[in-house]
Amino acid sequence: MEPILRRAKNYRTVAAKSPFRDWLTRRIDGGSRGRINARIRRISEVRIPKYQISRRQRSFGRSTMPKRTTDFREDLLADLADPQEAAHYLNAALEDSEKMALVALRDVAEARQMARVAEEAGVAREALYRMLRRSGNPTFGSFMGILSALGLKIVFAPNSPTDAPVRARNPGSRRKLPLPRR
Repeated sequence: MEPILRRAKNYRTVAAKSPFRDWLTRRIDGGSRGRINARIRRISEVRIPKYQISRRQRSFGRSTMPKRTTDFREDLLADLADPQEAAHYLNAALEDSEKMALVALRDVAEARQMARVAEEAGVAREALYRMLRRSGNPTFGSFMGILSALGLKIVFAPNSPTDAPVRARNPGSRRKLPLPRR
């Protein structure tokens, strides 16, 4: 049996409102929203085995109930059009793993139309898809071009903030050892 891909769904009420989305947008911290979205995206990429429940297919007639779920990915891409949400999502994905960061960057690029991002970054659309897949390996120049096309930048910060100043080594103060004689 071949594995199938899980799909994350959002429940919709009769009034077409999503309780999960409402709860998520009321969160104060945008970083929390990014972490939640990144984890849901990671979970939805896990392939699970397909199990056959019954050999006989049952038919109960036509369903008259309206579909009350929507695809999580559609809502995620709509949220990622906002640069602040995209930044939180990318930071959360980068905390998770480097591979997830490339997938998250691809999600942000898809939210802003992949062809337009590729044109602004100066790369071909197909090359952009290859660079931003899970096993992709973009060069630094193309990575920076993609970020600038998305309106994002890299900010460096220390791993653990400390109050102690970092002392630089003075290369001239090293003791010079004599060369061994032959």
